[in-house]
Amino acid sequence: MRRFQSTRFFVLTLTVGLAFVAYLLINEGVSEVGTALMVANWNILWVIAFRFVPMAIDAAGWKYLIAGYRVPAFADFVLYRWVAESCNTLLPAAQVGGHVARALMLARRLPARTLAGASVVVDLTLGLGTQFLFIMVGLLLLLFKVSLAPNIALLAMMLSGGLLIFGCLISVQYWGISSVFNRIARRFFDNRQIMQVLGGLEVLEKETANLYSDYDRLIICALLRFAGWMVKSGETYLALYFLGALPTITAAVVLEAVGVAANSFGFLVPGALGVREGGIIAVAALLGLPTETALAIALIKRGRELAVGLPGLTAWLIFERDVLFPPQGRFRKNL
Repeated sequence: MRRFQSTRFFVLTLTVGLAFVAYLLINEGVSEVGTALMVANWNILWVIAFRFVPMAIDAAGWKYLIAGYRVPAFADFVLYRWVAESCNTLLPAAQVGGHVARALMLARRLPARTLAGASVVVDLTLGLGTQFLFIMVGLLLLLFKVSLAPNIALLAMMLSGGLLIFGCLISVQYWGISSVFNRIARRFFDNRQIMQVLGGLEVLEKETANLYSDYDRLIICALLRFAGWMVKSGETYLALYFLGALPTITAAVVLEAVGVAANSFGFLVPGALGVREGGIIAVAALLGLPTETALAIALIKRGRELAVGLPGLTAWLIFERDVLFPPQGRFRKNL
């Protein structure tokens, strides 16, 4: 896997993804896509602002896992989720580095630092499980809209994305929850130092097991996480509406599920660039949506990622500047 983690592979896949998006724009007509985007005009800002709604729902589920402890305010959890999403979206972090970042941010503000890492591990695995369910819901809705035979390749791609997530869950159960988090930490940060921050691996394992033993909290968190995935479809619904289409909840859920599945299926490509756009265009055609509208939706989502992600990274730099840029020029041990 080292070749997949190299800078050369990152640049190569990013270039291929950009080239494919450029091909789609040229093939479908830049002017047609531009005209579709002009219909939405400044209403795209509503799409950007709406992103914080599912983000707040996800933060509520995460906070509920450790409710009753001395934890920061709900707004702080939203900030940590914002930073995590920004890192996973805009940085070469394989969509997991942001979770390590939010664990560190929370750890610095908890009396029991290990609780931060344990809560992120549990929240992350519940997020993967509910993501799999959401993709399956989108797939089932798509099956009701189209016939299976002529679209077997597309449905296979969506199912592969879902199975990839399911495989991650199986791997987590095989290796152990904290072991997986430890592997993530080793990949993106210095493992020894991050374990010092989180209180040590043995304590992390014990705290994670304690959280998993509270089934009531797990169920509530899982329901909130699944609600977050469903509410994310509202972003697609708004985009369809402002683009002048006649949106339906079914179409919004299907298109959102396709985007999520594409991100999982194309995890080796930075931001699943090109993979997500191709999936959205293919499914939009099955739903009877014009290709330029589908591509406009994909571009709006890319624009939203930048509009939400760049301020999120800025907020991270501001709130964590003493950790990211210490006077010694290295990661502080006294986090």
